[in-house]
Amino acid sequence: MQALAGAKRVLLAAAENSCAVAEDMATKLIYMGIDAVFYQDVYRQSVFDCNLEEGDVAVGISYSGVSESTVNAVRIAKEEGAATIVITNYENVLINRYADILLCSGNEPFLYQNAIFSRCSQLAIVDMIYTGLLVLDYGRFSLNLETSSIIPHLFIKEEEN
Repeated sequence: MQALAGAKRVLLAAAENSCAVAEDMATKLIYMGIDAVFYQDVYRQSVFDCNLEEGDVAVGISYSGVSESTVNAVRIAKEEGAATIVITNYENVLINRYADILLCSGNEPFLYQNAIFSRCSQLAIVDMIYTGLLVLDYGRFSLNLETSSIIPHLFIKEEEN
C-alpha cells in the first residue's frame, strides 16, 4: 500500500480481459488523488513505461502471468527504477520475476480458466487495495475522494420550479 500511496505516478499495464480491471484500478486511484494512467494501447503503455523512474510504480495485471505486453511493461518499469506490483493468478509465472510486490489470487484455475473468473478475482484484489489505501491514510484519501465526488455535480443543473 505504501508504494502506491507515495507514488509520484502509477502506470497500469494490462492486456485483453485484464484491461477492465486496470481501468477500474486507475479510476479508483485517480479519485483518491493518485496520479495513475492506463492506456489500452500497448504502444502508449510502452512509451509511458520508458519514462518511469524511481518513485513511480508500475502495476502489471495478468491472470495468466504470461501476457507478453504486460510482462514487458513490468520488466521495463523495473529496469527504469520504478517499483513494480503484479496481480496474477499463478505463483510461478514469468511476470512474477519482475515483481517487487506479488498479489496472487490463486494458484489453480477455478472451475474453468475463463475471463469472467479472472476478472472477479482481480477486481476483488483491486477493491482490497482501494480499501487498504483508505485505511492507511484516511485523512488524505477521504478528503481527496470527497473533493473528487463534487466535480461531476458541478455540471448538473438543478431543475427550476
